[in-house]
Amino acid sequence: MKVLKCVTLTSICISVLYAALAAVLSFSDVSFRTWAGILGQVMAALVTPLLILSLLLALLWNNPHLTNLPKAVITMLSITLYITGAFFVSLLIALGREEETMLTKNLIAVQKSYSMNDSDVSYWRPAGLFFKKSAELTDADRAAYLCSKYDLEFIADENSGRIYETAHPEITVTVTPCGASFTDDYMDELTCRYLREGYAELGMTREYILCEKENDCPDSSFRLIGKNLRDLPALSKDLYTLAGYCIDAGGGDSEENIYRRHFGSIAYSFGGADESCHIFRLSFQYGTLNPEAIKEETLANYQYELASQKQEPLPDSQEKSAKMIYDAFLAEEGFSYTVYFNAKGNLYIELGSKEDEGQIYDYRLVYDRPSQNGLCELFVLYRTKAGSSEETIVDMYAAEPDSGEVVRSGRKTWSDVGTKAYRDLTGE
Repeated sequence: MKVLKCVTLTSICISVLYAALAAVLSFSDVSFRTWAGILGQVMAALVTPLLILSLLLALLWNNPHLTNLPKAVITMLSITLYITGAFFVSLLIALGREEETMLTKNLIAVQKSYSMNDSDVSYWRPAGLFFKKSAELTDADRAAYLCSKYDLEFIADENSGRIYETAHPEITVTVTPCGASFTDDYMDELTCRYLREGYAELGMTREYILCEKENDCPDSSFRLIGKNLRDLPALSKDLYTLAGYCIDAGGGDSEENIYRRHFGSIAYSFGGADESCHIFRLSFQYGTLNPEAIKEETLANYQYELASQKQEPLPDSQEKSAKMIYDAFLAEEGFSYTVYFNAKGNLYIELGSKEDEGQIYDYRLVYDRPSQNGLCELFVLYRTKAGSSEETIVDMYAAEPDSGEVVRSGRKTWSDVGTKAYRDLTGE
């Protein structure tokens, strides 16, 4: 009993001290560390009440004036009330718990969630073992985070407002708060620098997009442009070559070099320099970089792009392709060119009539469908004997609007496979 009294008294003193400190600290910029606060709440709201209850029940059972029945009833009721109260108190403590993350040795991020999609992040500095002091996020903190992450020396220049690594002062690094953590663009910026350098050193001629980090462009980017699926092997080789240059340029002699371990990403897209097109990024760990892996990933991304687009070309694209075919093959034969659409909205071109071996034929160029690889639009040239409704296939054509390339297939029936040039262009 004496031990229980001493333990209970000690617990009460600790709980009172915690409550008093919590009340005082609420009016200052100092607060308990998250773990210290949780321990204090558990001590004040769960442990101390349990010890007091245990002491009271011990005194109750030592009371000679009461029989065992009322003692048992009071004990069961008290234990039930404590368990019920402890459940709700534990729930409140758990729901009000803050997540504390040490971003640097001198900076703590505390995230408090109010709902599934709503949270608040504040920044603190350690103040002794049990406390933390409210702080403002500074560039020096961002530089310290980079030093810790990459084990390199970063400087926060107060005059220019830039953060940079001492070995690459030409690169400005941006560190952005993301919840209770940070994200940075150091590796992407460094990769972009090596990509620009490699492009020039290797004498590449492929079209690219270069975006320098400015006020209206928060990130630097270097994006290679792929034309279409047939350009995939050449694009993959260029990506591999540039990635290899970046690894060699940034890796030095050590395979454990920071750049080799982290390695940024390389951006590319298909279909020209249009910013609305799909943009993909390749990122490989050092040691796994190989041409086949890049080719497989670029192919998978290209197929994703095709699947996300409308499979049926727009009418203006169809008409552009029809005009390309007409200009390349039919205009020189003296055909006319009149655009029509049938009741279903399908395009066809009335080419007029021509005489062949004493017989007059009407000619019509009809849109068929997109090619299997999604790059081309296919057309069929029909002719009909004047006064008859029976159509005969004269030839089939493929037109690739992006490149302007058109080919004859040599197909005169649906079962014909067509020329090699036709198959290469259409993927069929």
